Amino acid sequence: KILKVFSGFFSLFGYPIPDSVFQPVVYLFTKRGILFLFSLAFILIVGFAMIRTLQRVQKTLPAQRMLILTMFISLAAIAVVPCITNKGFNASYFLPIMPLVIGLLQVEFDTEETCWSLTKPIASVAFGVVVVACSLATVAEFKEAPPRGRESLMDVVAFAENQDYEQGVSTFWGSNVVTELSNGGIEMWTVLDFEDRKVYGWLQKKEHAEHFPEGRGFVLIPQDEFAMEELILQYPGTNVVYRNDDFILVDFEDLKVLGVWR
Repeated sequence: KILKVFSGFFSLFGYPIPDSVFQPVVYLFTKRGILFLFSLAFILIVGFAMIRTLQRVQKTLPAQRMLILTMFISLAAIAVVPCITNKGFNASYFLPIMPLVIGLLQVEFDTEETCWSLTKPIASVAFGVVVVACSLATVAEFKEAPPRGRESLMDVVAFAENQDYEQGVSTFWGSNVVTELSNGGIEMWTVLDFEDRKVYGWLQKKEHAEHFPEGRGFVLIPQDEFAMEELILQYPGTNVVYRNDDFILVDFEDLKVLGVWR
């Protein structure tokens, strides 16, 4: 578990990891492959800085020691807690300590002794290049292989707009993106699943937990939940109006019958 947690930490630098919703296969002699090498270099630099600062902690200032201590305690806490609690883990949990990691690199940079006056300027430029390359690698991960990205959803949204839908319900991977693709024209409520129909607590308006949709709308069923079609069609005033290999769109005369909101 601890290795899986830290592989998530590495993914923040653009390092492709297995068991991810992203595409883990990266070919070396491609743009992403070259950027991947920079991300690997960043990881090695961070590891080197951690070891060096621990070896030379006596040469650091009190404020620098506090930064080092805070970073290591935070890193250990974020890594260990998911392993002993069996709670879900997301690599983004590491993001709050990234400023501390950068601070650690600065401590290593400040305390490193060199005999050549140009060493630090050259190292600064090189590090800047690595940071930019890692940022590009991370963005490319989403741009070239978006999680559960399905082009057929654009056809679904086009159909919904042509039918003058203004509201709908779906689970996480089929909800917010509809609002984005319709430029806000279709307001989506996100539920955890179609059986419990509880409001999903992230990435939607707070008001969605208090004010339920009424009137004409639709339920969008993604491919991995096609088994829910029969359950959805048990509600009165429903019928399938659009279907492709990835999505089913079910028309509701009145979304209130879902009884989603509590």
